[in-house]
Amino acid sequence: MKVRKVLAGLLGIILLVTVLPGLFGLWIKAYYRHSLVTMTQVSVKVEKYQRHWFYSDVRLQVKILNPDFLTFWKSLSLSTNGDSPIFSVQQKIFHGPWLFLRRDPHYLLGVALIQNRIQLQALANTVFHTNDFIYEQEINFFGENLNVVRFNQLSLIKSDTQLAFDNGLKLSYRISDNKNKLVGKILSDKFYYRSAGTAFMLHSFDTKFSLYSAMDNLWLGKILLHVPEIIYRNNSNENIIFSDCYLDINTNLSSDGLYGDRSLLIKSIKMGEQSIGPINLKIHLTGFNAKTADEFFALLKKIILVGELYQSQFRQKILLLLPKVVSPGAELVFDTLSVVTPQGNFYLYGKIRWPEKNFIQAEELLDLLEGANVNLFLKISKELVDTVIYHAARTPLLFQISSLELHRVVAAEQAADFSSRHNLLIVSSLEESGAISKATAEALIALQTDNASLERYSIYVRNLFLQNELTLPMTYLLVSQYAYLNQKLNEIETIINHFHATKEKELRTQLKQWLKNNYITQDHNDYTAILTQEQGVLKLNNKVVFDSKDSE
Repeated sequence: MKVRKVLAGLLGIILLVTVLPGLFGLWIKAYYRHSLVTMTQVSVKVEKYQRHWFYSDVRLQVKILNPDFLTFWKSLSLSTNGDSPIFSVQQKIFHGPWLFLRRDPHYLLGVALIQNRIQLQALANTVFHTNDFIYEQEINFFGENLNVVRFNQLSLIKSDTQLAFDNGLKLSYRISDNKNKLVGKILSDKFYYRSAGTAFMLHSFDTKFSLYSAMDNLWLGKILLHVPEIIYRNNSNENIIFSDCYLDINTNLSSDGLYGDRSLLIKSIKMGEQSIGPINLKIHLTGFNAKTADEFFALLKKIILVGELYQSQFRQKILLLLPKVVSPGAELVFDTLSVVTPQGNFYLYGKIRWPEKNFIQAEELLDLLEGANVNLFLKISKELVDTVIYHAARTPLLFQISSLELHRVVAAEQAADFSSRHNLLIVSSLEESGAISKATAEALIALQTDNASLERYSIYVRNLFLQNELTLPMTYLLVSQYAYLNQKLNEIETIINHFHATKEKELRTQLKQWLKNNYITQDHNDYTAILTQEQGVLKLNNKVVFDSKDSE
């Protein structure tokens, strides 16, 4: 009896391992062709389908019909006739039910394992440069699709924009619950992006996510991100280094709207010789408008695909959308916000809540802030306040230059631009006439481009005169024109510096007045304050600072 059971078991295993894969192969081939016909986002042509017992070899030609992709493709100026590129895909389909995987778990009961090697001839010698990448798809018996995308290198170069994954990227994710749930992770060793003179680089970032689709463009759930180092390089070629960055986002949806938590930890931020950190932020939000959030991500998607028609168009639309994200009873709680700096520390906690009754939907950001009920405690060092005031007075978003001063700046900029182009014209004329060599002309242009000082420029021109490359009148003309250019540039700097100094003085005067009125309390080397706002009345340490009724 036992022998029969053993033989039956062995026979079952043989059937499982040898017979069923062939049967599954027949079913997969029939289902495969049917599934291709039902696809609406892509057009697929089967060039080869060679079925074996345990696997099948397939070669496809794929043309993407998705309108968003076509818009993106046109924006890259890769297609002159508006057609989508045709990709060649080499597939190997392993027949179930017993599948071997290259990652944990090593074995799986499922229908098929599909490995896709996508040939990118359509992108060769264009803006993209990449090795062939692998896309694996596992279809199991539980209604889930497990997917793995891997490539060793990918770079995008377009005009002054460069994007690259130098040492590859791996994306693995699982789709289930009728394609409404997404679980996976992204691993990459090095990511680099440069555009318009600025650049940033991420080292070895690790992202895990567990998301579900709430609306068309809104995916909720949990995202965990860790980046050991982020390097940002500004237009002045200065590096800002962020070390050990952790981001934890958890968002869900209830009948009251969006709710969730945000946690951000940055060990340090280094700027030149200065370093601040750690920076620790933990907030909790409830009751925010999911529909507006969906509109925001739809707008973001459109901007990515189509771009902006006018500069700052995206920022203006965001400022219009932002007030609408707040619903009656929405609340933003600062569990903690702490920043450690060489000039001292900053600490804040409390909450901002919008009333449930008599709620008026704000049209502008300022109205949104005035309509909130606020209760915050903050503590900041005196030395750090001095630093904040200095930089705040020089931040264009906080203080805009007056129309009269702006007119003077514009006039000086126009004069400087005219002088700059006149200088370049003179240098070009000297080169064309043979008075100076091409190398000398390039050196003069480089000095002007680098905003060299008048002294440095004059010394270089004087040396040209001493070497008999320039006549005395030409030497005088070049130096006098460059002196005029420097004068206009100095005028611009003087106007702006005067404006900044005036604003800084106003802020320091206001701080002294607030200390005198006990709006802010001095505790040894720190300033502390309790900020509250209710029904449009803003108070510091229980003393009225602003009443919206008085401004009506």
